Amino acid sequence: MLPHGSHIARKRGVFYYRRRLPGRICSEVAISLRTRHFREAEHLARALDRAFPDAWSRAVSEAADAGVQRAAA
Repeated sequence: MLPHGSHIARKRGVFYYRRRLPGRICSEVAISLRTRHFREAEHLARALDRAFPDAWSRAVSEAADAGVQRAAA
């Protein structure tokens, strides 16, 4: 059984990093951690937890910039 509140999910024996997207209803991202070993999945999930806020803010910023460029065209 996986810890409650963990961002780790197991599907067909492989661990995945799952995270809800901030400000979105019923939206999430799921990324394969490409491992069947729980301890390795924990380590990889911790690294993704640290990188997620920066990656999310960059994605939102780039999407906003793309929207501005499309509106100007």
